[in-house]
Amino acid sequence: WKLLNKPGFIVRDGLYPEISCPINPDIIKQEQYISKIKAEFIHKLKLSRKKNKNKKPSSAIIYISENFPSWKITLVENLIKLYDTETNSLPKTYMKNLSQIPELKKKMKNIKQVVGFMLKDAKTNNLTDPNEIFTLQSDIPNEHELLQNNLDFFSFSVSNYSFIINFTIEMDNSDNPNNTVPAEPGKPRISFQDFN
Repeated sequence: WKLLNKPGFIVRDGLYPEISCPINPDIIKQEQYISKIKAEFIHKLKLSRKKNKNKKPSSAIIYISENFPSWKITLVENLIKLYDTETNSLPKTYMKNLSQIPELKKKMKNIKQVVGFMLKDAKTNNLTDPNEIFTLQSDIPNEHELLQNNLDFFSFSVSNYSFIINFTIEMDNSDNPNNTVPAEPGKPRISFQDFN
């Protein structure tokens, strides 16, 4: 502090720098997205290593998608129809109604969670229009570019610097029968490979 020719003491007299430009909410969303994805990748890495006798992967593929799963699109379409705009709520029988739809029948466990998130978000943001409550969208429009720019960051941080993983990005093949949890906009999935 004295080397800067400042009077007094930094703790007492130092001021926080003033923000000279408006905060960009998109940058904040991108930072939150990268932090969340990193945490998910670290969790998946631990599971993958445990499954592969604690061996270390040398590569990983990040799968992304531009489209939402068809069952989610069907779900949203039916939730909009079921929503009562007079009471601003779904009927008590909505889960039963949804279970009658063949495409949704096997997804009922997922549906309860998805609907719960949507209704919670609607309450937080005071939404009453069903077309706004039940919608599928991603806050990260440039997902591929954002991930591509952070591949080096993932390579080092996900493995905690103990070994290097080379990351690549591919589009998800949702038609793959072995792909139980396909990627969707804003929610990439990862596959660790080449364990040794």
